Amino acid sequence: MSTKKEEYLPDIIQMTRKARIEAERRLLRSNALLSHATIYYACATTLLTLVPLFFDISHGALRAIPFLSTFSAIVITLCSTYASAQNYGVRAEQMRESYLAMQKLLFELDRIPNSAEPRPTDIDGISRRYIEILQRTENHLPIDYEIAEKNHRAIVCNYITNFFVRLLIYVAPVLASAAFALIIFG
Repeated sequence: MSTKKEEYLPDIIQMTRKARIEAERRLLRSNALLSHATIYYACATTLLTLVPLFFDISHGALRAIPFLSTFSAIVITLCSTYASAQNYGVRAEQMRESYLAMQKLLFELDRIPNSAEPRPTDIDGISRRYIEILQRTENHLPIDYEIAEKNHRAIVCNYITNFFVRLLIYVAPVLASAAFALIIFG
């Protein structure tokens, strides 16, 4: 016994819509993270650049300041280049347009009378527009779908991943450059 399109189409549209909402959130978080990282390293570079104006850096650990400043400038360049190449803000807006269009389809499905057998042309038109929406926008990631399904394991893994990405972006370069500077300039 096959399931009719009008029975499964609302669920498919709803889950895709929820996954696209999660994808938008993920893209906006990534955009904010890279923007904050760029500002963080820009401030660090500025501070490191100002140190020689106020302190004698010709001896001791302060000799590493120009190296650290250069390293920080390189990280800024990498972060800003990567962020602009990813277009997270634009992609998030496309996801938003996609899930809002899907919400309109769900409203149209709700307007089809339940008492009578739905007209195939109505259901076919909605399913065709659903496919068109999918074709206009990049697909969401599997993690977006799992979070939309309220998969607790995926939600916890996502939080842990986000924590380690932040740690990697904010702490690892600072520790690595400081360790390298101490080894070289001792």
